[in-house]
This record gives sequence, C-alpha cells and structure tokens, in this order.
Amino acid sequence: MKHVLRFFGLLSAFIIGVLALNILAPSLVPDVLDISGLLSKATFSEGTRLKPEEKPKGGLLAPEGNGEIAASPLTSKDGSQISSDLLSLKYFRARLNEQEVEVYDTIYQAVEDGIDELNIKDRGIKKDSLLEVFDLYRMDCPEHYWIDNMQIKYQGIGHIVTQINFKYNSTLDSRDSYDKQVASLVDQIKGQNIGAREYDKVKYVHDFIVTSTSYEESSIHNQDIISVLINKSSVCAGYAKATQYLLNELGIECLYVSGFSKGEAHAWNIVKVNDAYYNLDTTWDDPIITDSATAIDFEKYISYRYFLITDDQLKKTHEQVAPPSINIPTCNSTSMNYFVKEGLLYDQFDANTMNAIASKLSHDMLNGQRPQFLAFKFTNNQAYSFYMDQLASTWHQIATIVNEGLGNDLINPYSVSNLSSGGDEDIVEMIIYYR
Repeated sequence: MKHVLRFFGLLSAFIIGVLALNILAPSLVPDVLDISGLLSKATFSEGTRLKPEEKPKGGLLAPEGNGEIAASPLTSKDGSQISSDLLSLKYFRARLNEQEVEVYDTIYQAVEDGIDELNIKDRGIKKDSLLEVFDLYRMDCPEHYWIDNMQIKYQGIGHIVTQINFKYNSTLDSRDSYDKQVASLVDQIKGQNIGAREYDKVKYVHDFIVTSTSYEESSIHNQDIISVLINKSSVCAGYAKATQYLLNELGIECLYVSGFSKGEAHAWNIVKVNDAYYNLDTTWDDPIITDSATAIDFEKYISYRYFLITDDQLKKTHEQVAPPSINIPTCNSTSMNYFVKEGLLYDQFDANTMNAIASKLSHDMLNGQRPQFLAFKFTNNQAYSFYMDQLASTWHQIATIVNEGLGNDLINPYSVSNLSSGGDEDIVEMIIYYR
C-alpha cells in the first residue's frame, strides 16, 4: 500500500511540475513535429531559398512584435496584389473559420515571399488545426509549386504552434526562371480563341494537358505544375495540379482531390462548370498506348472517359479520400459531360445513330480536320454490345456514308480498330484509317 501511495505521490508531483512549466515558462518545453513523411515528396533536392543576409531576423513575416495577420491584401513577390478573383476560387479557404483563414493567409504570404522560418505564436493555433490548414492550403494553391513540406514547433499541453520552418524545392533563381516560363505559357493560352463558355475552357485545358504531357514516374518536379507546364512529363499529382492551376487562371473553380484508383494512390480534380460540380481526371484520359505495327500517332489520342463525370461513374474506378472536416462537393450532374454536350450519346444503334456519327465525322473533315480518333457512347450495354458485335459491318456503313457525302474515298471502310479500357462505360473509341 505504501508503494502505491508513494507512486501516486510521485505522479502528482510530476503533473504539478509539468503544469508549472507550461504556465510559468512554456518556452522551456517545446516539441517539434516533422511532417515530411506525411506529405507528398517530389524526386528533387531541396534548394537554398534565401541567402543568410536576406533572411528576415527572427523569421517573422510581419515586423517583430506585430500580432496582426499577414499583410492585407496578399501580395506577390513582385509587389503586385494577389487577385481577389483568384482567392475566391480557393474552395477550402472559403470553408475555414476566421482564425484558420488568418493562418492560411499568413502561410500563403510567407511561401509567396520565400520565408524560411515563420513565428506564429501569437496566432494561438493548435498543432492539429495547423496541420489541417496547411494541407488544405496546399490543395488550394498549385501556383506555389516551390513549397515541398514543413516542420513545426509547438508547446504546452494545448500544443500551440509557435514556429513553422518551410522546406522548398527550388532556389530563388530557379523560381524566377520557372515563373517567367509559366507566365509566358499562360499568356499564350489566354491568347487562343478558346471561347467564353466554361465548358470550352475546361475542354481546352483538358486537351492541352493530355496532348502535351507524357506520364513518367521519374519526371522531375512530378508533384507540381512545373513537370507538366515546362518539363512536359509527370505523374497524377502533376497532371491534377497543372489542370487546377490553368483552370484557375481562366477563372474556373477547380479542386485538387486525392484517393485511390486501380489499387494505387491517385490524384484528380473536381471542376465547377455552370454552377454544378464534375469529376475530371486528365491522367486517366491520357492513356499510355504503344503500337509499333501501325503509323498511328497515339500521342495525339485524347480520351474523354473521365471528362466531367458523376460520382457514380467515378466510383467504378476511383475511391476518394476527403479531408476530415470539410465536405467535398457532390458531382451528380450530367449536362456538361463530353458525350452529352457534344451530342455523342445514343440510346440505340440504328440508322439515325449511324447518320449522326457519320455527320459528326463529316463535319470535322469539312472544317479541315483529319481526325484519327472518334469516340461516342451508348446509354445502355445492349446497344453498345450490338454495335461491337457487328463492328466491321457497322463501321463499313459509317465510313461509306462519310465518303459518299464528301465525294471522295478518303476513309478506309475495310480497316477498323476500337480502343477498349476494359471498363463498363459502354464507350466506343474508334481509330480511323485513311487510304
């Protein structure tokens, strides 16, 4: 019994001592949490961001002793104001409370300025809240491609965060070079005749990324936009962030979403088009196809299987992992889906369908195009199976209608191929052969 009492006596003294340390001298009991292993890592080395003489003393974003939030409005490194239109597209920022928004903006400004060390003791934010805000900030802000991860210090029983140390993947000189190249590309895109419709903007960005990017696991900067917009090769994270970045530049709200697809960790997007949300996966719409037996250039192949689709369609191949405290938008509209919008969705295969498909192909060819691929979709498996069971004869009829309408014999009606993903979407993706 004495041993038990002695144990509780020692335990009480220990607890009192810890409380005293936290109340009287919290700075004496700091702790550090390195979240490097919790964040996506790229395959590049960390660069030196600031020269020693350039680092702010004390690592403060605001002047020493200033308890206010980061400079408002937010500014870019060249002194220009961060567009309020851009900030309005940040889905997760809009769903944080006031304190969290202040911390979010403080982090945003610090990373924009290339601050290595940030003192946020006055914010009074707890470790778990800070980690969530930082994760949501990263999901919101593909433009900050140079942020890799961070290390934080916190103290006290409440785990109040006192300091953030940012880890960057690019030097200031590299960032300046990248920024100029990305800005030039954005100017080129904005100079194209894309059209004012949100659907057209999303389709343009989707097609641009699919046709200009190769999937390559060893690509440099494959966790950010540089891999896609400059290096032209990436993995799913790069595809999704570049999609988000370009759509944001065109004024379209776009979320970065992560989860699993076909048993592997994966990332894609949710896009807001005409006030409704849709899933978009530019990675899976850029399949790797090699065929040395033909002269078909599959680098130009664009799939639309994952272009503005519903949650029900996505769940067949994807499993979404949402942030713990913020709901991801529900995607249940079909009105902006590629096959619906382009008039390529059919209930059955009959003479009307055959003429409609031939008309679509003829229209493209009359406008100077020579499409190598043609995709359309059936609303039911019965119609899809009917078409596929008679693929050679049905395609011969479609090709003949096109040739007769154009007054030439350009399309080869005797050569036919269909690309198949092995899915159950009832989508036909034809390869067109010319004489």
